[in-house]
Amino acid sequence: ELESVFDFPEELQGMTIRLADSENRVLFSTEQEEIGAAVPEEIAASLGDNGTRSTLTHKNLITTDFCSNGWKVICTIPLKIIMKDRDSAVFYTIVFSLISVGIFLLISFLLFRMISKSLNVLFDKLSEKAELDRLSGLLNKIAYEEQVTELLNQRADDEHALMVVLDVDRFKPINDNLGHARGDEVIAGLGRMLDASFSERYLIGRIGGDEFSVFTLYTAENRVDMRQGVDRILAELRQKFITEFKKENESFGTSMSAGVVLMEEEKDTFDKLYKKADRALYTSKENGKGRTSWYGEVNR
Repeated sequence: ELESVFDFPEELQGMTIRLADSENRVLFSTEQEEIGAAVPEEIAASLGDNGTRSTLTHKNLITTDFCSNGWKVICTIPLKIIMKDRDSAVFYTIVFSLISVGIFLLISFLLFRMISKSLNVLFDKLSEKAELDRLSGLLNKIAYEEQVTELLNQRADDEHALMVVLDVDRFKPINDNLGHARGDEVIAGLGRMLDASFSERYLIGRIGGDEFSVFTLYTAENRVDMRQGVDRILAELRQKFITEFKKENESFGTSMSAGVVLMEEEKDTFDKLYKKADRALYTSKENGKGRTSWYGEVNR
């Protein structure tokens, strides 16, 4: 998109056009190797602070136009190109200066709009990627905790919290015997299953290692339905996991255990929910693994 803006006519070939930020770092240049580097010292010294200006050095004619955000469009034309016909030197200088000013004003406006839009999209994508765990494709621990905390702080008076903490039973033998690459495949596979099993009303994150967590809000009226639904989803998920990783299940007893907590306190926090759900998970482990336990209740 940026290169199409600089699709100028043949008489402007030989001109170098740069887009630089307020720190004189080259964001775009017709000289590809300059991108990311600092503006050359000779050119940087002639830039000034604002407005549109043209400067003649012993090597180049430099025209600069400042954008409202402090970025600048810099046009550099080597004097040897301008002066190759001495009889026309003054004419070319005037023509190029006038053309440059017009082009730069137009380009500044177009670039500012185009780059602002492109950067917003890029920042959104980078922000989204920064929140995701690379291996599982789910929220990473920091993003998951932040979003759970935000929902807890914003919930209505009649809304309560549910959290699931689950992990892979006998995950270490997979890494030890089949290699870490296979262990990564198990983590990625469970991440995909979790994402497919729980609807968009649930937040799902990878806490670390082979441990995952799921969170949602519910009301007192749908407490029973919520509990039955989560029980059903976890049972189906466990069966899918065992089927998908049948070899690991037969060789090492690999399965999936979960702990769940329902809390109706006004001051629920992420740490409170996580500790109780994790305690329920530990109960599942103590009672033979491959099952779901609800905090404060008999195992299932």
